[in-house]
Amino acid sequence: MSVLVWLMLAVGSVCLAGPPPPLTPPPVIKVVMDNNYPPFAFKDSEGHLQGILIDQWRLWEQKTGIRAEIHGYDWDEARRRMEAGEFDVIDTIFFTERRSRIYDFSPPYYTIDVPVFFHRNISGINNATSLRGFAVAVKTGDAVIDVLKQQGVSQLVEFNSYEAIIDAARDQKVVVFAVDRPPALYYLYKKGIYDQFRQSPPLYSGKFHRAVKKGNTALLKMVEQGFARISPTELKSIEQKWYGTPPFGTTYPKYLVAAAAAAVGLVVLLAIWTFTLRRVVAGKTAELVREIALSNRRAEELQLSEERFQAIFDSVNDAIFIHDLETGDILDVNRRMCEMSGYSRQEACSIGVEALSSGVPPYTRKEAIEWMRKAAQGDPQQFEWHSKDRNGRLFWIEVNMRRARIGGQDRILVTARDISGRRRAEEALRASEEKYRNIFEYAPIGIFQSTVEGRFLYVNSTLAQLYAYDSPEEIIAAVKDIPGQIFVRPEQRSDLIGRALASDGFVRGEVDYRRSDGSLFIANLHIRVVRGYKGDVAFLEGFVEDITERKRAEDAFHAQFVQISTIFDELSVIVYVVDAATGKLIALNKYGTAIFGAGWQGKPCHDVIHCGAPSPCVFPAGEEPGTQQTFAYKNTLTGRWYQCVRKEIAWVDGRRVHIAVTSDITDLKEMVRMKDELLSIVSHEIRSPLTAMRGYTEFLLENSVDEAELRQYLGIIQSENMRLDELLTNLLDLKNLKAIVPLDGMTPLALGPLLEEAAALFAKRDSRHRILKQISPDLSPVPISAGYMHRVLVNLLSNAVKYSPKGGDVILGAQRNGAESVTIWVRDEGVGMPPEVLDKIFDRFYQVDSSDRRVFSGTGLGLALVKEIVSGCGGRVWVESTLGEGSTFFVSLPAAREGEQVRTEHAG
Repeated sequence: MSVLVWLMLAVGSVCLAGPPPPLTPPPVIKVVMDNNYPPFAFKDSEGHLQGILIDQWRLWEQKTGIRAEIHGYDWDEARRRMEAGEFDVIDTIFFTERRSRIYDFSPPYYTIDVPVFFHRNISGINNATSLRGFAVAVKTGDAVIDVLKQQGVSQLVEFNSYEAIIDAARDQKVVVFAVDRPPALYYLYKKGIYDQFRQSPPLYSGKFHRAVKKGNTALLKMVEQGFARISPTELKSIEQKWYGTPPFGTTYPKYLVAAAAAAVGLVVLLAIWTFTLRRVVAGKTAELVREIALSNRRAEELQLSEERFQAIFDSVNDAIFIHDLETGDILDVNRRMCEMSGYSRQEACSIGVEALSSGVPPYTRKEAIEWMRKAAQGDPQQFEWHSKDRNGRLFWIEVNMRRARIGGQDRILVTARDISGRRRAEEALRASEEKYRNIFEYAPIGIFQSTVEGRFLYVNSTLAQLYAYDSPEEIIAAVKDIPGQIFVRPEQRSDLIGRALASDGFVRGEVDYRRSDGSLFIANLHIRVVRGYKGDVAFLEGFVEDITERKRAEDAFHAQFVQISTIFDELSVIVYVVDAATGKLIALNKYGTAIFGAGWQGKPCHDVIHCGAPSPCVFPAGEEPGTQQTFAYKNTLTGRWYQCVRKEIAWVDGRRVHIAVTSDITDLKEMVRMKDELLSIVSHEIRSPLTAMRGYTEFLLENSVDEAELRQYLGIIQSENMRLDELLTNLLDLKNLKAIVPLDGMTPLALGPLLEEAAALFAKRDSRHRILKQISPDLSPVPISAGYMHRVLVNLLSNAVKYSPKGGDVILGAQRNGAESVTIWVRDEGVGMPPEVLDKIFDRFYQVDSSDRRVFSGTGLGLALVKEIVSGCGGRVWVESTLGEGSTFFVSLPAAREGEQVRTEHAG
């Protein structure tokens, strides 16, 4: 009734909408499907597609006149190409919500059950939930993937085809797989492993559809109309072609009845024709006919039964032997036995069991006969046997032996299965278990499994020893409350478990433990939560590492390091420690931190001490560890020089380190430089006047000269002598200044009289220059001796006169700068100096190298002496000069404090 209503509504809607536009049938449509789905679609031995759907599409072509170009691929590839637009129709597709967004589907035309197949040694699999924790093989792109994921099954192993999955199952690479039932059964039988696997009730039942791209309803309608023209009889004929028919059809009894009726009719006719024969003959004839018919039927059935038995006998994947009950001789074998052993059936029936045995006890004829004797007594036997094939190859088989009645005779029926692969896997598993058992038992750390509540489930020997128990069994029996019995602070365990519950892996913490004898130790506890398949907490597992000695060593190291650091911090040298492996600083004393700054921890040493090298902490090639090194380097930031004494040692925590003691040698290097320079200059300055005096002396000794010329030459000798005397005097003054206690400790001196005396002295000495005074009357006394002050004034005034060859004014001035200092200056109108020499003019032996100045003789020590005297008194000296206009030399000295005693002295 509902269908009728639907049809009426549909017809009405079509009438209202008007006639649809005519669809022009395409000359060809491209169809894609799974090429690995027997018996619906799969490849023959030559790679051509065959199966139920191929025949149905060929019939569709006949009904519609449209050619169907059929292509088959691995399912995932087929779907990908369809979605890419390479094909018009996709077949063998299940409906899913996700697929419905991109395809329009035909009504279902075939229902497919999808169970789970699992190895016969596995039990407990009856639905998708029970698959959690198993690795489940599936076909890439299959609809079952979404079904399993929705049920929480995530360990999926994908293969390109159903046949690839069954091949992996045969090779024992997978033991659980979800495959549509028809192709699964086909390949399980084909690969000869159908009896090794069981199947669950269907996870779900999918339905085959044909589908087109979303919105292409016209094409879908055309496809469906074509299939609607195929009659049920035609469809059934195609299915029978691929599924086959029962060995006994329904027509055979009809023919038999017809034959019997004909025979009866014939007998009746004969009876009528020979009614004169005795009725006994007629009866015997009828009985004979019945016996002949029955005999023929039985013969046919027997032959059919024998053929069926032989087919089954030879198709079984296990080797089968039939032995004589009394002698144990081999009477018959199947095809699989011949394949396994390498013997033909005739050869196998002529050899003894010793030819099929390794011959090494307990795998000899003697043991084989004993097994058969027990089986002959009605006691089925199952055992493993080390067998041998025709070529002498040894392999393992599993033997099942029982007494059976075959062909009316009592025999011994033996089945044998090659288990070499299983044996190898078992042996590998045993070896692996033994290996990891040994690792577990003899690991240097304690390993355990326990309940969350606090009971040990399993421990290794090391853990038992850590807690002073003799064996794992003893600690499991004795410790019934882990937090209360072995934890000094139970809250440490609670904290770690809380962290582990929130983590997917191990968490670590340092905990305090108590041994069974009451002693305490510290350990690293690593722990994780192991969950069941439902996500609930199953148990805890972890390992315990005793770090008591390490903690003691760390404490000792810390104490020792504090002592070492205290000593290092008191030194006025740089001390640092560098990790030999990484080149990073471990320690730097206070003196070094004050120089190089804070924030050095963990930085490369060469980045901190700025030595200008990419890696100063690497020992040169060929140096042995422990060799002491001494080297100098220049700090690239400050320009100061350091000398480093470094040695590689073992640090208190076992690391190899470089410890270095570094001293600032900048002043030492400067003194060495100055000494070398002084020796060079002094030797030159002394040699120059001596050379002049020796030359003129030798000339006078070798030549006669008049008195005027003699006086000229003697004057030159005297001048060079005085120059040499001045040089030596200045050198001695510099030396004496270095040896004197600081000059600023002297009693303050009144400057006025000394300034007046110096001005008067130079005014009388040189008439070409006018000595002017600008001396303030309220000058403060300064801490300097009269002799040193006189030498400062004489040097400054002498320079002013000397470098003013054309005469002019020379001003001697002095003024008070508040209560802090007194400034004295000497200004001339001489040749002046360029700006670049003003910072060097007070250096020892420095003379301005100018063509205008080469006419002026001097030692280059006068201004250096002035600087030494003024600096020793706590003052400073500087110059201002303009080339060609003159120079002004300034001396600033600290003023004496109020109330100090003041001296008044004269230079003489």
